[in-house]
This record gives sequence, C-alpha cells and structure tokens, in this order.
Amino acid sequence: MSKEVKIGLVVLVALVGGIWGMNYLKGVNLFSSGETGYYSIYKNTAGLAVSSSVVYQGNKVGRVKSIELYVDSMGNSEAGWRIEFTVDNPDLFIPHNTIAEIGGSILSSKVIELKLGDSMKPAEEGSMLEASIQQDIAEQVTAELEPLKQSIEKLVGSVDKVVLSVSAIFEDDATQGLPLIFESLQRSMSTLEATFNRVDGMVEENRDAFGAVMSNVESITENFNDNSGALDTIINNFASISDTLAQIEFATIIYGLNQTMGELAEITDKINNGDGSLAQVLNSDSLIVEIEQTNQELQYLLNDIYTNPKKYLGFSVIGRKDRNGFSAREEERILELIKEEK
Repeated sequence: MSKEVKIGLVVLVALVGGIWGMNYLKGVNLFSSGETGYYSIYKNTAGLAVSSSVVYQGNKVGRVKSIELYVDSMGNSEAGWRIEFTVDNPDLFIPHNTIAEIGGSILSSKVIELKLGDSMKPAEEGSMLEASIQQDIAEQVTAELEPLKQSIEKLVGSVDKVVLSVSAIFEDDATQGLPLIFESLQRSMSTLEATFNRVDGMVEENRDAFGAVMSNVESITENFNDNSGALDTIINNFASISDTLAQIEFATIIYGLNQTMGELAEITDKINNGDGSLAQVLNSDSLIVEIEQTNQELQYLLNDIYTNPKKYLGFSVIGRKDRNGFSAREEERILELIKEEK
C-alpha cells in the first residue's frame, strides 16, 4: 500500500468520524437504526440545548434533536418552543400518556426526563408527548421562602405602626395631658388604699361578731349531721304517705272508669241488639213513619175542627136554650184552644 493511499484512508476516517461526531452532538446517531422520534411544546426551554440527554430513571435513553420556535397557527395559545428528541432504546415501552419533563440540578446540565404513563397504548412515532418543566432548587427555595417573606413584611408593617403610635404619644400636644393622667391615677390609688383601710377596720371591729356567727353556723351544721337519720326517716315517711295516697286515688279513679265504661258498653250492646224503647226508636224506621203519619192525621183533624167546630162539638150545656150551637164566647175559647194545640 502506497503512502498516498494510507494518507487518504486516514483523511477519510477522520472525515467520517468528524461528520458522525457533529451529528451525534446535534442528537443524530448515524449508526443507530432503532431510534424513535417524539416532540413536546414548552413555554421555555429552561436552559435545555440541542444534544442534551433524554433520561429514564437516571439512565440515558436518547438525545434532543432540535429546538425550534413554535407559534400556534390557530392563535389559541402563546408562542412556545417545539423540542424534538429521540429515544434509541428499542426495549423501552413508551405509553401515549408519558410526560417529558425538563429537569436537572443547578450544577448539572438540563435533561429531558421521561415519566412513563400507565396506559397500555403506545405512543406513535412522531407524536407529541405532554410537556412539563421541573422547578430547580432556586425556584423551590424561593417558593418555600415566599410565605416567610410575606410574614416578615407584615411584621415590619406592624412594628412601624407601633413606633408611630408611641411617637404620637410623646409629641408636644399629647404629652401635655400626661401630668393630669398621673395625678388622677395617684388620687385613685389613694382612694383605693383608704377603702381597704376602712374594710380592715370593720373586720377588726366585728371580729367577735363574725366568730359568733361562724360558731352558730357550725352548731347548726352539727345538729343537721346528728339528726340526719331522723330527717331521712321523716322524708321516707312523707314519700310513703304520698305514694299511698297516689295509689289509692289512682285505683279509685281506675275502678270508677272501668265501672262506667262497663255500663256504657252494656247500654250500647242493648241498643245494638234492639232491646228497649230507645233501641226500637233508633233501629226501627216503621215507628218513625207511624209517628209522622199520626202527627199528619192529627194536624188534619185540628184543621177540620178549626174549620167546622160545630161538627165535633155538638153537645148540650145545662140550662142552654139553643142546643144546635155555641155562644160567641164559647166558640172564641174553642178556637184559642185549637190554636194552642197547633
């Protein structure tokens, strides 16, 4: 092999290696046949660069292929970044609900970490995966310290208000009333001290009376304790008497009610069975009809007597000359009787 051929082979190998290295840094593996491409839309890249690693559980499984500005043609969202990446591990099953999260620490470079979903449907090649951006340590510390910052700001504001209030108290206009306030407090304390002195004097003067009263109270208490058995007996007797009276009264009332209910039930049975005149009146329709007919016939008779009194009252009166009729006074009396009957 000539020297020129050797130089040509070295140059060719170097050229191929350089091309492969450039594409590898760009995220393109020329010698990998099992790569699968996906993409996600992010609001910002968070420091991610082309050829950054794609990892799963800490292991590198692919690389970022391209980062391009993305503008929604429908105008439904703000502009973002379309990041395409590849996964060169054919044994890794990627469900369609997998999340591609940009993460990494402060000291290390940013990566895309795959958080596989639980779906059994695989993500198709070239499909979009859900995007997410992990907060870095600085952002997490800021989020944790934000409530503390707000509390400190409120505390500082409260301290400022207290300082302003104290300053207002010691201003010239306000301090003029302080001597009067202290003088009033001194008088109040003097009055209170005098009151306590008077109370002590009253207690001292009536010490013997208080002692006698307490002795009497103690004696009464001892008498109650000594006669507690008798008091219990009296209370029990009262309870027994009241129970007896209540039982006697209740038994009498119950007996009277039972007797009355029995008599009422007996009367009701007789009425239902048709015994007695009242039962016949209540249960017999013919009696009512006969009474109505008799009343109607009596009404007809009274009307006839009222119309033709001589027809029914044709008897003679001793000493009368006219046997065929009545005097006007007698007829008037008969008519009055008939009206009263009607």
